[in-house]
Amino acid sequence: MLIRTESVSHDHDGCPALRGVDLVVARGERVVLLGSNGSGKSTLLKLLDGLFEPDRGAVFYDGRRLDRAALGDRDFHRRFRREVVLLFQEPEAMLFHPSVAEELSFGPRQLELDDPEDRARQWAERTGVAHLWSRPPTDLSRGEKQRVALAAVLVLEPRVLLLDEPTAALDPRSTGWLVDFLQDLPVTTVTATHNLSLAPELGDRAVILGEDHTVLLDGAIAGLQEDLDLLRRANLVHRHRHRHGPHEHSHDHVHDWD
Repeated sequence: MLIRTESVSHDHDGCPALRGVDLVVARGERVVLLGSNGSGKSTLLKLLDGLFEPDRGAVFYDGRRLDRAALGDRDFHRRFRREVVLLFQEPEAMLFHPSVAEELSFGPRQLELDDPEDRARQWAERTGVAHLWSRPPTDLSRGEKQRVALAAVLVLEPRVLLLDEPTAALDPRSTGWLVDFLQDLPVTTVTATHNLSLAPELGDRAVILGEDHTVLLDGAIAGLQEDLDLLRRANLVHRHRHRHGPHEHSHDHVHDWD
């Protein structure tokens, strides 16, 4: 196993975010973390990325407990920061350099990797942002910013890619590109989304967090849309009325938007 959590619980300002979450992710798996807004998906990803420690329980990466002592170990810290990366839902939170070129070469320089500019250029080409090389990230469209942010983490050539609602606010063409691109990446991925219809394109295993911040399901994505009772409990379907002339009926719909 590459990632493991044991009975992880966490609060934000006294409000529950996660409760007793056990999770195991093996090398090469593509896991989709499903749940409605506020269920704890982003919190879990940040815990897996070592951005903070759980209030209770433990997170492990490659057999080592991910805590302050581990991240205070210079060798482990450098290795972990290269091997595990997180793409935030809001790309603006990740972009702070005056040009795309500097944005993409920053990580390799910080970790003292060989040929940081060559690495940056290669990933700019792979993610389709080479033509933006000299542009300030602040001037880019939302889709362009998302590609630059993705390139900025992939330039480290990580083992684990954590993605927080990666298709949020992307147009259909950009969403299609991103899904295809992720399918071809030879890395372990954990993708958080509430886009149920997109989930089978992002992985073959689902972990569903409920509104009580516990794991409701850890299993195959195949056939998941047929379990309407589970999806209702997770707030991943909604029900509303339809009118057809004088007739009216209601039925469930999946949350197929971000």
